[in-house]
Amino acid sequence: GAFEWGAWPSAVLGFILAYNTWITQRSRGKPDDRVSPLEARRQLTLWQMSLDAAALWGFTCLSGGVASPVVFGLLLPVFGAAVLLSPRSAYLFCAAILAGISLTALAELTGGLPHPSIVYQGRELAPLPHPLPLAANLGIFGAVALLSAHFTATVVHTLRRQVDDLGRLRQAETDFGRKLQTLFS
Repeated sequence: GAFEWGAWPSAVLGFILAYNTWITQRSRGKPDDRVSPLEARRQLTLWQMSLDAAALWGFTCLSGGVASPVVFGLLLPVFGAAVLLSPRSAYLFCAAILAGISLTALAELTGGLPHPSIVYQGRELAPLPHPLPLAANLGIFGAVALLSAHFTATVVHTLRRQVDDLGRLRQAETDFGRKLQTLFS
């Protein structure tokens, strides 16, 4: 049937509010003694990315399903994971999103998950396509997602290396300045 604002979009919005409140409270809390601060931040980042992806998945399902262009919103947490996590974690995160969206497509095709339609001026905007074009669309989405994760992780790695190199150069300059000062004093 056509999309009508009902309980599900409100539930997704409530979910977003609840998990953002939880993330905010967790980030302000005292550090856990059993986990290093770096590991705690990584875990919190992974939670944030996962919950963001779940919320975007919910909106994708409510806005025409996997045939909707809203599915490309799932690239946002892929970019976030590639920037904030290690490349390996970013690739695994991307693979989990691709698996989730593929299972959603399979569930829509088999009738296990209803395909919501959005009707505008009497015309369906995101009808459920035939399985072959849907597989092609998912392949394109998968390629874009993996390339996005790869290129973003590569750029972030390069920037981090340059910042580290700059720090080493600054330290070498400071050391050289001290040696000159000792030599001429």
